[in-house]
This record gives sequence, structure tokens and C-alpha cells, in this order.
Amino acid sequence: MGRNRDDFTPDVKRQLERRVASVCSKPGCGRITAGPHSDPSKSVSVGEAGHITSAAKGGPRYDETLTPEQRRAATNGIWLCCACHEIVDADSSPFSADVLREWKSEAEKRAREAVELAKKRDAMPAFVTLLHRSMELIPDRSLARSMPLLFRHVHEVVADVRAPCARENAVDLRAVVVEHLRARNALWGHLESVPDVELAYYGIAHVPLAIHMGHLLGTRMSVHYAERERDGNVWRWLGESTTPFPDLKVHQPDDLGDTRDVAISVGVSYPVTTHQIVSSVGEMPIVRLAVDAPALDIVRSRTQIEAYSSTFREALERIARVDSISRVHLFAATPMCLSFALGRQVRNTVHPGVYAYNYRRGGVRPYSWRLLMTDDPDAAAQPRHLG
Repeated sequence: MGRNRDDFTPDVKRQLERRVASVCSKPGCGRITAGPHSDPSKSVSVGEAGHITSAAKGGPRYDETLTPEQRRAATNGIWLCCACHEIVDADSSPFSADVLREWKSEAEKRAREAVELAKKRDAMPAFVTLLHRSMELIPDRSLARSMPLLFRHVHEVVADVRAPCARENAVDLRAVVVEHLRARNALWGHLESVPDVELAYYGIAHVPLAIHMGHLLGTRMSVHYAERERDGNVWRWLGESTTPFPDLKVHQPDDLGDTRDVAISVGVSYPVTTHQIVSSVGEMPIVRLAVDAPALDIVRSRTQIEAYSSTFREALERIARVDSISRVHLFAATPMCLSFALGRQVRNTVHPGVYAYNYRRGGVRPYSWRLLMTDDPDAAAQPRHLG
């Protein structure tokens, strides 16, 4: 190293690595940077301590206001894998010092949460995971590999409906329901055969399919959730939380009237507009459930999911008390896990028939197809639009 560089000491490097559990701090990377060597007395590392502001004049993000001691301090360092370190320090790097500080803070937060969860691991239940995929190939056991310290993983059931959903405007709903029923029955078998086991749900699936899978599973079991971070393949566990979250407010017509059909819109990730509903199914009363400012990634905890799904159930039960209503048309702009939780509230024995609609940007009908909440594959294959 050159004499004019304010390099980190070995102790600082070890501190930076240990504060993020030897995992690259760049969002979406998640690469483990330390492991065993072929020599049992050695280990290997593909991680490096990067400077947030450069160690020497002329380097990336150099800050001349810092003292040498501040440049070589742990507060000026971030732990990265070799590849991400090279990207961050490239001449054309778009990553500012503030961005790197945010990465560092989030990486340390993830490591802290993992340590706290690991302390509770022995008291946590064993989990059967349900991987649900209709839009892309999520590798099997992705959640268990992403969170090895989080829970004791017993078995995984995969509900894979990518093939029936390959043609966006011609989804094979009958095949979808058949696969969902197979997955549900497999889950029930594992959940009933292993004492004290609980279910963890995750994946990437169309909103109506997540709602339908939740409907099939119902409320007979405890369910936990994980969502994929938007900027990579890192899964975020949605645990219990006391952090305040936006209320899901209900706006219901004063009089539903003598109507056969009613719509429910749930605006959480995005707003659901009257135009979108009317252009998809025609004029009908609309019961609106929405947060004040819908946004992506607004749902952050299992506590929030349970609160929102409870509000949805109450709205659905008010509708069920109107004798004339026989069909409910559900338009949900919700993250996948919340969609699943909404479906768990639908009961065919007490509620009108519920159709969940799939949104597609562009086209004459914004909500391009629908799926009836049913365990009858033939009923699911009926005409998809009202009229």
C-alpha cells in the first residue's frame, strides 16, 4: 500500500466483516464472503473492506475534509464482496457516499435482526414452507437458503402454475385449481404428520392465484410470510411488529340497494380506480378499502397483514348480510402475502361467490381475467368476465 493511503487496520476490517455477518452489504447481492479452505486449518474470504470515502486523494468519493484517522475508521468502511467492491469503486460508479452509508446501515440491520432471531430459534416452531410461483422460476427452498438461521425447516411444498399461466390472456384456470388442490392436500399431510409445525408462505404469483391459494388453505392453521426484496433475491421475513402502519380505511355506499353484484377494491400497493373497475365489469356498487397513500412495499409485518385481512373480512361479512348480493368482484392491488391472507377470509358457506381479478397494464379491460374462489376445477373454468 502507498504511504499516502489511509488504509484500514486488520482489526477494523474484521469489525466491518463481523458487523454484517460476513455477507456483502450491496442490496440484492447477499453473497457470503467467508468459508472453509481445503486445508482444515484455514479459511477463505472473497470479501473486502471498502472505503465509503476514498483512502487517498484522487480515489472515488474522496472527502478532503476528513482527517486520516476518520478515513481509516470503521465509520468510513463498508463490507463488500470482491465483485461489488470493484463495481462500487469503478470510474463510472454512480454510487455516492450517502448511498453506501445507507447500504451499510441496512446490512447491519439485517445482521442484527438475524442474530436476534437466531437467539429465539429454539423457541420457534418448525416450518413447512409453501413456495407459490406463477410468474417466474423461484428456485426450490429459496427461503430456507436465504434465512438459514431463522427457522427449523421441515419440508417444502411447491405450487407451480407457470405453465397454465404462460399465455397471459388465456390462463388455464382449471389446471391452476388442480395444481393448487394438489399443493393444499400435500401441505395438510405434512402439517398433520409433524407435531407443532407451522406454515410459511412465499413466492411470486399473480394476485388472484395468491388469493385462491389462501382461500383453499383457510384459517385452520397458523401462517407466516416472507416477501422478496424488490432489488434482489433476498427474502424479508414479515414478523410481529409494534411499529405503526397506515390504516386500511373502508368506504362503503350508504345503500347497496337491490343488486346482485358488488365490487370490493383493496388499494394498498396501488390505487384501484372506478374507471378500472367499470371498464372491466360494468357499473355496480363499490366498497372501497384503501390506505391514504398506496405505495409499493408498504406492508412490512405479519401484524399489518392480519390487521388488513381482518378489515377485509368485516367488509365481506357486511356484504354477505345483503340478501340480494350473490357475486362479489374483488380488485386487489396488494402484495402477494397480503393477497394470500385476504383469500383466507373467504368462506363459500357464508359469503357470496367471490371472483378475484388480475390486473394487466394496457388493453381494453385493465383487469383481464378472473378466478372464482372455489375448489371445483370445472367451476373455475367458466367464462371469465361478467355479462
